[in-house]
Parts: sequence; structure tokens; C-alpha cells
Amino acid sequence: MLRRLALAASALTGAPLIAAWVISHQALHPKPRVEDHDLSDFDLPAEEVSFPSRDSTRLAGWFIPARTAAPAPGVVLSHGWARSRAELLPHANFLHRAGFALLAFDYRHRGRSGGD
Repeated sequence: MLRRLALAASALTGAPLIAAWVISHQALHPKPRVEDHDLSDFDLPAEEVSFPSRDSTRLAGWFIPARTAAPAPGVVLSHGWARSRAELLPHANFLHRAGFALLAFDYRHRGRSGGD
């Protein structure tokens, strides 16, 4: 009887712990999303750039210069969770037309950036 009670208690405790682990793993390690559009859908003079992170992981991005040769304010665009810089293209298009210089980049293990 004591053995059955211990087994039932273990099952009742273990099931929620396993469910919590599965949910947290999916939240912390989402599958990358394929974006609905890419750079060819917009008329942006984007230049491919890359730069190292603090731990030397290569991060990929686009630099989009301002429309004028005069100095212009710049904006760094940062994509959302499990997304890529392509998500930001509609915003980049709007800001570029408003006269801003832009940098949109992929976080590590997203888009064309390295790392995990």
C-alpha cells in the first residue's frame, strides 16, 4: 500500500514538472519563423554588413544609408523573438523614406547570424 502511494505521489509530482520543462523549453528555444517578405520586395539600397559580438560571434545585418548625402539621424532596428531582420523591412521602408539611415541586424542564431 505504501509503495502504491509513493508511486502515485511521484506521478502526480512528475507530470507537472515534465509539462513545465516542455513549455519552458519551447518558450526559450522557439523555432525560427520564415518571414513573409524579403529585401527584394522593397526598394531599399541595403548593404550587407557583419560585425562581431562581444564573444566574437558574427552578426549579420543591413545598413541602409539615408536618401540624402547630408548627415542624417540613424536608427538601429531590432527584431522580435524568434524572428529575423526581414521582419523589420516595412518599418525600414517607412523610416528610409522619412530620411533616416538604418541598421537592421539579426541576433545570434537568427537569420544569417552565427551562434546558438
